[in-house]
Amino acid sequence: DKESRMHQVVRFVGGVVLSLAMASPAFGSAEFEKALTGLADDWDGLLKKHVRADGGVDYQGFNKDFAALESWIGKHAGLKLAGATDNQKLALYINLYNGTMVYNLLKHTKEKKIDVASQKFLKLEINDISVSGGNIWNGNYKVKLAGKDVNLDNIEHGLIRGDQSTPHKEHKVSKLDPRIHAAVNCAAISCPRVREKAYRSSNVQQMLQENMEEWLSTEEQFAKKGSKLRSNKIVFWYYGDFDDQKGGAGDYLSQFVGNKASDAAWKKKHLKENFNDRSTFALRLSSDFEFFYDWKVNDIRNKGSASH
Repeated sequence: DKESRMHQVVRFVGGVVLSLAMASPAFGSAEFEKALTGLADDWDGLLKKHVRADGGVDYQGFNKDFAALESWIGKHAGLKLAGATDNQKLALYINLYNGTMVYNLLKHTKEKKIDVASQKFLKLEINDISVSGGNIWNGNYKVKLAGKDVNLDNIEHGLIRGDQSTPHKEHKVSKLDPRIHAAVNCAAISCPRVREKAYRSSNVQQMLQENMEEWLSTEEQFAKKGSKLRSNKIVFWYYGDFDDQKGGAGDYLSQFVGNKASDAAWKKKHLKENFNDRSTFALRLSSDFEFFYDWKVNDIRNKGSASH
């Protein structure tokens, strides 16, 4: 009868809708990968023009491409994040963080009428930069991601590290990977270097591994100084992220010290014996480590002239 035929139609339509709903995450993920690839390609082009293999950044070059950088950032506004994998999110968020850091720095120089070619620019200390609403990370310098305004802290600490400081709580990376601390770049000399190529879902795991191995094996970042390990302060600031790993922070970090690094065996042993399960108070007073950080801008003209 007419009523049963109507029920059949309703069931059929409901089944189609349910099938589409079940299929949508996979479709959304593929669509997102296509958009992510386009964004990575654009960022790749800017990096190849303006970032050197040693991590030095040509801010004068970036400044000439400011409109292109701004346009690239703007393309993140309409992204649909539903269905994205962790690797897709990691690649997207790291690229966006690093690009926005460059953008924020150049935006600040324009507001303060600082010539990027000047000595005044080269003497900038990133942690001293004040912007509307706070500093360069947590202030009102915001970009739009998937329809919501985010600042740098929202991207790093919320989306990548997983705290609650992001408008996109539902799109956080599912598990913190401490290797990200050698990937996100704060535009300072002592930051692990900006890579000269974009992160992609297909290479992000390999690049994170390469970053950590390079960072922990570089004399500039970790060096034997008498009985102390002179260490980049990032491992102090984010000690909890590293110490939450199996074996503790010392065991975790030691695995990335390359065998060909200066004093490699000593560094590995020193980390394992002195960097597991420590309080930040004890580390601050420790005679086993000397923590340092140079906040001067990582411009190509400053590279190699860092003073700690």
